[in-house]
Amino acid sequence: MAADATRRALFLLPSDRMGGAERVTVALAAEASESQSFRDVEIFVLSGSPSGTLTELSRRAGVTVTYTGASTEKWGLPRLILHVIRREFDFVFSSHAHINALTSLLRRTGLLHARRVVARESTQIFQRELGWSTPFIRGLYRCYGAHDMVVCQTERMLLEFNRGTDQRFSRAAVVLPNPSRLKYERPTALRASATKGESPSRVIVWCGRFVPVKRPVLALSVLAELIATTSWRWHLVMIGDGPLLQCAKAAAEALPPGTVSFVGYAPDPSTHFRTADIGMVTSEVEGFPNVILEMLAAGVGAVVTTDCAGDLRLVPGVTVADTALPVVHELAKNLRRVGRVDPGAVEEHLAQRSPSAVLARMLGK
Repeated sequence: MAADATRRALFLLPSDRMGGAERVTVALAAEASESQSFRDVEIFVLSGSPSGTLTELSRRAGVTVTYTGASTEKWGLPRLILHVIRREFDFVFSSHAHINALTSLLRRTGLLHARRVVARESTQIFQRELGWSTPFIRGLYRCYGAHDMVVCQTERMLLEFNRGTDQRFSRAAVVLPNPSRLKYERPTALRASATKGESPSRVIVWCGRFVPVKRPVLALSVLAELIATTSWRWHLVMIGDGPLLQCAKAAAEALPPGTVSFVGYAPDPSTHFRTADIGMVTSEVEGFPNVILEMLAAGVGAVVTTDCAGDLRLVPGVTVADTALPVVHELAKNLRRVGRVDPGAVEEHLAQRSPSAVLARMLGK
């Protein structure tokens, strides 16, 4: 690479629809734009048109957001290849296995000229069954090998990654916590009865894609047990959409009227988090559920979760259900007993996930 190459960073997104991996990528791109490390920060979106989620970031000096407008990611690949072969980069970052595989291939073939290429693992892929696509997805890791760093979100993920890839990339694999630009807000107090003589009430919030690995219907089963075993007035707010949405709505019809609200996809779910007492995560497996950090930062009093990822017990205010016992019973039991998180502990934990520190590690500093 030429010694006088511009200080340019490239961040790759499948679309601008914000999930956990996308939020991490955007947080790092925002940090890169504020740092003194780069003159230009480019965000390349492989599919779709602008939805508004990147508008604020695109207005910053030195930041360029490029959309292919393609209907799917695969149709955006030719434009990405044309985009990178004409440029030189100091730093390239991606956070999805298929895009990670692509950056490695492009670098190996000399089409991607970059001083440092970092890939982040977005989930514990070797712990998940993805149906007919499982062999294909896992086969993507044969394309790895040209990254300077492969970021795993937890020690558990690192262990599974090295095991699933036969230690081939262990020298490049490291553990870095998910960066967070979240600002802590005053937590919502767990609610007592609003009206004298009424039973106490609690609002639970669930947020994610309505897909099998997130197990949204499990959240409704937990709510049913809470209603059946306590005199409290419970309300579950479910944020998101996806193929299992109608299935979840059908399951909700068996519950008392007014106990479940489906609010759909929310680009900024914190508005709904602020009205909740407790967060619930029902995932089967995750890289690390960033939604927990978002809930706590927005003032949710505490979060109860399945043992879907490593290092969850290190997060203040999080209770992890015992995996040796029936999951519905364990989640319901913990939701009944949960107390409020220590605000200072949450604030300190979020501060430890500073994007500036995480980006510095990725840059090898």
